[in-house]
Amino acid sequence: MTDATRHEHDGKPLDLSYDALPSVLLVADSPAGETEGRTAIEAAGARPRSGISMTDAAAGQADDLNFDALIVEVTHDQGGRMETLLDRINGMAVRERIPAIVTVPLELLDAASARLTSPHVDIMCQPTLADRVAALGLALGSQRLSFNDITTEVDHARLSRLADEVGRIAQALARLTPATQPARVPQAVNDMMIGFRAEPILTPIDADAPVAAEIRQMIRLRRMRDQHFDAELFADPAWDMLLDLMAARLERKQVAVSSLCIAASVPPTTALRWIKAMTDSGMFERCADPEDGRRIFIRLADHTANAMTAYLSAIKKAGGAII
Repeated sequence: MTDATRHEHDGKPLDLSYDALPSVLLVADSPAGETEGRTAIEAAGARPRSGISMTDAAAGQADDLNFDALIVEVTHDQGGRMETLLDRINGMAVRERIPAIVTVPLELLDAASARLTSPHVDIMCQPTLADRVAALGLALGSQRLSFNDITTEVDHARLSRLADEVGRIAQALARLTPATQPARVPQAVNDMMIGFRAEPILTPIDADAPVAAEIRQMIRLRRMRDQHFDAELFADPAWDMLLDLMAARLERKQVAVSSLCIAASVPPTTALRWIKAMTDSGMFERCADPEDGRRIFIRLADHTANAMTAYLSAIKKAGGAII
């Protein structure tokens, strides 16, 4: 990148010095993670700051540095050191509202989700370059930022789909969330319940009340479509997750974040975006696993479960089938 980077603002070229660009601190536990993070930062038109190891970051040596956002690339489990770093990142995001992006493999998703509860932290699982660039764009939205010419590096169609997807999530949840529903306390404050709360038993209202076996059959039928059509054609992660959590509620089972991402039948990062949005809206709830501090569970809020029961009962009573 040159000392002067050209941007477009209101159709007019704008020259910004390299030092004036938003800075993003990069922490990675592998050379591959370092490369992927740096590429995404530069592709988003920001200035990467690296040179600090995960060990140093966990020890607090990044606390006194000045940066506009933080991206952490985790590729493998580092035990206590990783947990200490995630706790520090979450605390920094809560106290200073510094946006952070943490990428993890699927096997570490539950561990990361259990510790990263601030709404200013975006957890990504197996993200593409386009996913990283879009997340950085959202994180630095208030900064003077525009994407570089990265035609050969990032699928611009994918970036467009991501933008559309974020808007669709917001619009869908705005329609679904009752206007009279009490405002949610910020997720970082109250989402980690202490102790274990079992799922309430749903007493069937009548013979048309849904049962877990019927919902599982709906899920199997939905997956059969993927054998004959492109899975993206019918992608509906919100409904897939609602069905999975409803069946688990009836079965009195708990569902971990990683399991719910698989049930969503979309890329993990897309599923995480929906989980976060639906949790923020109050449709989903997070609860701690009392037996494993590195895992949290996702469950339906009571009002969501009641709505699902009423809807599925009405469909069953009408003699219809829905997948």
